[in-house]
Amino acid sequence: AAVIAIGVLLYKNLDTIEAKATEVWSAVSSKVTEVVENIKDKFEELKAKAEAIFNSLPAPARAALSAIASVFSVQFNVIKTVVSTGFALIKNTFTTAFAAIKALVRGDMEGVKQAINNGMKNAWNIVRNGVTNIASAFKDLGVKLRQAGRDAVQGFIDGVDGKIEAAVAKMRELA
Repeated sequence: AAVIAIGVLLYKNLDTIEAKATEVWSAVSSKVTEVVENIKDKFEELKAKAEAIFNSLPAPARAALSAIASVFSVQFNVIKTVVSTGFALIKNTFTTAFAAIKALVRGDMEGVKQAINNGMKNAWNIVRNGVTNIASAFKDLGVKLRQAGRDAVQGFIDGVDGKIEAAVAKMRELA
């Protein structure tokens, strides 16, 4: 009897419950987005200051620091992907659960099946996209490290070349 009463109560208030859950999710999502944006802004400020210092360094030092920055950039992207994938999965779980409950309360077993099926497909796509983004980040790391190595060698060559030219010019001056 209590289960039936709860079912009837849920059925009568399903739209209110769904609206409230959507409101709560939006508030949480909005706050998380705000925090992430603030963190991104602080990182952009820090990045601008670091770039000014970085550009004043000799080429080999810049190349070495570029390699280190590439590793940290990949780590940040992986963390960002894991967090956003986690939130997307949580949102998908709630959406799926509400759709299934809504269908169940209405006695629509096909709707329950469809809600669960859609939820599973969405979860699979969320995870697949997350894994693809992480793999892409590591692929980009290899490209960035190779370029940093090239820049380091070219910086060394340019430095040696410049010193040789200065030495030759000095010898001509003395001769």
